Amino acid sequence: MTEPYVTFTEETNALDYLERAAQFIREAATDDHAWKWAAIALYGSLYGFAICACKGTDYHNVTYQTKLGGRKLISFKAALETCHERAHGN
Repeated sequence: MTEPYVTFTEETNALDYLERAAQFIREAATDDHAWKWAAIALYGSLYGFAICACKGTDYHNVTYQTKLGGRKLISFKAALETCHERAHGN
């Protein structure tokens, strides 16, 4: 028998961030600290959707190889720049 586990994808992660942002924005009506979490969630959502847009079907589009041979996710700035370049045909 296999143990149950949770799987996250780039798409579900970005959607979860967006849903959390909406939740925190609603909470901000009575809790000023909720704005901090709304901003963090909106950042995470935008980054996640940028990664989804850039990735396509190949994760190499959104990762780079480290000196030790591993792979790391590109930065928020790099993801937005890639989206911008693709939108403008560069």
